[in-house]
Amino acid sequence: MTTTTPNIWTGNLVRLRAVEPRDWEAFHANDLDTESQRAGWSIQFPRSEAASKDWAEREAKAEPLGDNVRFAIENMQGELVGTINTQHCNVHAGTFSYGIALFRPHWRKGYAREAIQLVLRHFFNELRYQKVNAQVYSFNDASARLHESLGFRLEGRLRRMGFTNGQPFDELHYGLTREEFEQPLPAQPVRRNWLDWARQIQAVAQIGLTYAEIAYDRERYETLHALAVEIFAAYTGEESQAVLKAVTTQPGYVTPKVDVRAACFREGKILLVRERSDGRWCLPGGWADVGDVPSEAAAREVHEEAGFVCQALKLLGVFDANRAGEPLSAYHAYKLVFLCEITGGDAQANHETQGVDFFDRDEIPPLSEARSDPRVLAECFAHWDDGQRPAHFD
Repeated sequence: MTTTTPNIWTGNLVRLRAVEPRDWEAFHANDLDTESQRAGWSIQFPRSEAASKDWAEREAKAEPLGDNVRFAIENMQGELVGTINTQHCNVHAGTFSYGIALFRPHWRKGYAREAIQLVLRHFFNELRYQKVNAQVYSFNDASARLHESLGFRLEGRLRRMGFTNGQPFDELHYGLTREEFEQPLPAQPVRRNWLDWARQIQAVAQIGLTYAEIAYDRERYETLHALAVEIFAAYTGEESQAVLKAVTTQPGYVTPKVDVRAACFREGKILLVRERSDGRWCLPGGWADVGDVPSEAAAREVHEEAGFVCQALKLLGVFDANRAGEPLSAYHAYKLVFLCEITGGDAQANHETQGVDFFDRDEIPPLSEARSDPRVLAECFAHWDDGQRPAHFD
């Protein structure tokens, strides 16, 4: 009989270990991911494979400098998913900080949360530290929400401390004391993971119902379909019938929906509309209709939601709507954003919008992130600044 010895560096989702020479390839691949680099601090110059191998070799052999140490984060399948390192360890004051980077394919799986908790538990309970500090970049909403969910308190904001993607960003300074760490955390919502799973279950069920010919198979797919609807209803607060109508609107093989958005500028300010549904702001746009020319659909949405007449100049970017900002509940969608030029009309809201205005990049109001998240707006301003910028794509 084989037994497993409990290890303080092992959680339910991840384990922390030393960097090994074999890890160079995963780190090298992450260095080539621009958005992952941006979230980590800044986009670095290309590094050769030989340099990445040398770095991994040095890290594998390096001794910790006091309590400053780098960990590799590995999931329970043995896959390297990121890194976390402690720094600024002040034994006299009992304070420390850390940096964490998850490789993009492993975002939003709970890995970062558990890796941070493993480090905090060791430093608070074994090394007698009494406070941890964390810096979060203002454009990284996901990181801010993560730290707040862990009990961190926002203690300050330093303006314009860095620059990326064509604009400056602020540093948000969070802190957590040992006593606060020991307090029970409120139950964490599992909404995001459950909705991801429900979407996949619903897609499998709908595709199965489309092609299944045996009655036994159809019964099983119908059961899966009903289960997906029940999960959607439980984690969105919607009535089951409303959810059922939403997920069966498009019969047959399940494919992502297409959301078209328009980026219109006036004197360097971007056009946003305020949604009646949540009172927040977004780029004018919506679902494309069957038969629509995508660019013309975006221009039509501007006229309907904001009152302006415009013409699409170029495709600004193609975004996966479920991998940034607030994911959509029942759908997987792609977002097509067009850079448009206003040629006429006047600001006028409609039955879906209650406000129309232009905003400078430093004055962006609260966003309806399922429609337009900060990453999309940053790309819009980058294209306004550089007319030759190539289209972004996920």
